[in-house]
Amino acid sequence: MIITILGRPKTGKTSIISEIIEINKREDRLFLIYDLLGNFKQYYTFDGKHIKQITRFDTISHDEFFKLAYDTKNCTCFFDEIDIACNAHKIDEALFKIINYGRNVNFNVSLISAARRPARVSRDLTAASSKFIILRCREPADLKYLSEQVSPDVVTIVQNLKLFQYIVYDLDEDFEPENVKIYNTKQREK
Repeated sequence: MIITILGRPKTGKTSIISEIIEINKREDRLFLIYDLLGNFKQYYTFDGKHIKQITRFDTISHDEFFKLAYDTKNCTCFFDEIDIACNAHKIDEALFKIINYGRNVNFNVSLISAARRPARVSRDLTAASSKFIILRCREPADLKYLSEQVSPDVVTIVQNLKLFQYIVYDLDEDFEPENVKIYNTKQREK
């Protein structure tokens, strides 16, 4: 499973990743978190058997992080600011392997990533994503990218979202703009 979360700074991406961790930490699998900005400190004390945090203070590179995930197998990777590891012009080799082969039963590596700018994320990643969680977006280049790579109907919806609102665009379901549900992040509910 590959989920890509897209949204500007301070719109709720970190809150959504935290919600996903809370929902899924009951699973008997390892969670690897590349915590570049130190946003997930609350999980550092959660059962060390199930969560391994890689912080900006560690000496591991993002390519080594993805290699660790690929070699570990049966894990879920959370990578905030994924455009650091891949963009329209380059992609880490280990991340490329996760995107293209990680879902294979021999590896079973899931990836949940977040980025501020959809247009700066590798097309390999977006093409392999089964779900997009998209927060409010109004930047013209990003709207154009979403229109071309996801759906023109999505653009109409996401540019009109309020702060901390998002939609889920699931590629395994039929997309009907009139039936799109708009969600609020936990940050919004505070």
